[in-house]
Amino acid sequence: MSKVSGVVEVLSVRLMSSVTAAMFRLLVVKEKARASELAEVANIESKQVYPRLKYWTFRGLVAAEKDPVAHVNIYRLTDKARALVNELKRFAEEVLQSVRGKKSPRKILEEAEKRYRERFGREMSETHRLVLAVFIEHALSKSSPYIAIKPGEETLPQVIKTAILQKLGRDLNTEDIVEALIELEIAKVIYIDRKRFKARLDRSLL
Repeated sequence: MSKVSGVVEVLSVRLMSSVTAAMFRLLVVKEKARASELAEVANIESKQVYPRLKYWTFRGLVAAEKDPVAHVNIYRLTDKARALVNELKRFAEEVLQSVRGKKSPRKILEEAEKRYRERFGREMSETHRLVLAVFIEHALSKSSPYIAIKPGEETLPQVIKTAILQKLGRDLNTEDIVEALIELEIAKVIYIDRKRFKARLDRSLL
């Protein structure tokens, strides 16, 4: 699905009635729901659920199945609908970052990879990308873009190693992290303030 067609689909969902929208919201957070559950959140009778969702089943966004035990209709969002939800989240993220004067994580990564290629003539390794992910996440979600280091207690590679292990479940070799930090700094992807014991994503990437 192209980005344009995806946005069209999202806008179609956005323009649905408040009753149908209420049912969609439940299906987004709940994998499957009975007609009675959907009727309750939409404040309608159970027999009205299928007529309300019939159009969306034809559009391929909602699937209706018969529960073999309870003999009632069970509704769920299709993979196509889930993909639209994710596309909307990404779209909203990019809009929010734009409003805040910052680029989206995807745009930052693309620019960082470009700088690295121009400087070293090769693609980043997986270790480089994992290290970079920590800097991007910190720059976009924290009150301060700097990653602080406690002198005498820890080093920047140790801080990065711990963050990757806790957030991504990957236990990287410290020497590989050191090499990645050196090269990312040379490529002007990150900035390390050794006097103040802190580091951040290069300002020009935001």
